[in-house]
Amino acid sequence: MQEILDGRHAKKHRKVTHDFAFSGLVGCGYCGCSLVGEIKKKRYVYYHCTGYRGKCAEPYTREEILEGQFAEGLRELVIPSPILQWLQEELVASDMSERAGREQTLRRDQAELDRIQSRLDVLYDDRLEGRIDAGTYDKKAGEIRQQKNRLHRRLAEAQPALLPPLSQAIDLMALTAKTADLF
Repeated sequence: MQEILDGRHAKKHRKVTHDFAFSGLVGCGYCGCSLVGEIKKKRYVYYHCTGYRGKCAEPYTREEILEGQFAEGLRELVIPSPILQWLQEELVASDMSERAGREQTLRRDQAELDRIQSRLDVLYDDRLEGRIDAGTYDKKAGEIRQQKNRLHRRLAEAQPALLPPLSQAIDLMALTAKTADLF
């Protein structure tokens, strides 16, 4: 018996027969409740307030009006052509600058790594020739290997980040100019 009573408060799911573009996305300007879609005369889509907070005085709104308002809002987001051109040029320049800086860092770190490896090789030769004892070799070799490991980590961090290709970024910016029309 208790299970039946507990089931009364379970969330009830209604079957959705139509998928309206703006249902639940737009709020009523009068009371703030959601607008839901409804088909009239088997072909016109109208939106009305759910009236969740009580009877609402707002009338129905045609879907075409909502579409026009959304398109107008998207037109305001369009980047003007001269600014879009400037952004693209700056993006290309920034990408080239970043690549040059990364390559310079990689070359510098690789040269330092080669220098450290040479020191380690000389130290090893000195140990083989008996010019230094085993304790000194182990101590110095440990220090050099730590430097080498730090450089390997820096080289790995300096590798190119997984950024989208420059052409994709430029295409995405150009697409913003067409957003309202595509909508």
